[in-house]
Order: sequence, then structure tokens, then C-alpha cells
Amino acid sequence: MASGPVITPLARVTRFRALESRVHDWALVYDTTLPAEGPLHAAAAAYRQELNRLGAVGVAEFLDSSQAGEPLDADFATHLWYGTVSAAVAWWRHHPEQSADDMTARFERIFAVLYPQTAAAEPR
Repeated sequence: MASGPVITPLARVTRFRALESRVHDWALVYDTTLPAEGPLHAAAAAYRQELNRLGAVGVAEFLDSSQAGEPLDADFATHLWYGTVSAAVAWWRHHPEQSADDMTARFERIFAVLYPQTAAAEPR
């Protein structure tokens, strides 16, 4: 594996490998047009709950070392994070030639440019 910047725990929440063969699943889990009841809704809700929990944990770890300590800051940052992940997954759907490792590396490069203070100088 190539060396590169080590990103904060927030980036570890983005697990492109879990979606590699099922990149459309993210959109299905967060589909607002699913029926309000029934097995599809229940399955999507269970996945959303776990993904939201993982995201909130990652964001909390990220914010732990920052000055953003208010609960609403964490909630806002979690929404920003999911918007970012959703945009990355949507982009990936348009670029199916990209592997999970490609997406992880691309995400880390872009995140390091946008938030250089979170990237460590050590190789992975």
C-alpha cells in the first residue's frame, strides 16, 4: 500500500471498501422515497441507524481535539460529513472504474488539502 498522509479518525468512518461491489446501496439506504412502513423501510432504517452512529462517533472523535464543543456543532458537523460522503459516493457511481482503494486515496488527498491541519506527516 502506498504511503500518504494519515487522516484523523473522521476519515476512518469513510469505508469505501464496504461499498465497492455495492456502490448503489448508499443511495438506497438514504432513499427518501421508500415506503414509510414495511420490510424495505425497516431494513433501510436499521442500516441508516448504524451508519449514522458510526458517523457521529467519527465526527465526535474529530471534534474532540477542536474548539467546536457545543452539541449543535457536532450535529452540524455530522450533517456536513454525510453530505460529503454522499457526494463522494455519487461521484463514484459516475466513475465505476475507481476501486475502493482509489477512492480512499482520493478522499484522503482532497481532505488533506481542504483540512491540512488534520493530516499527519507520517506514512501509513
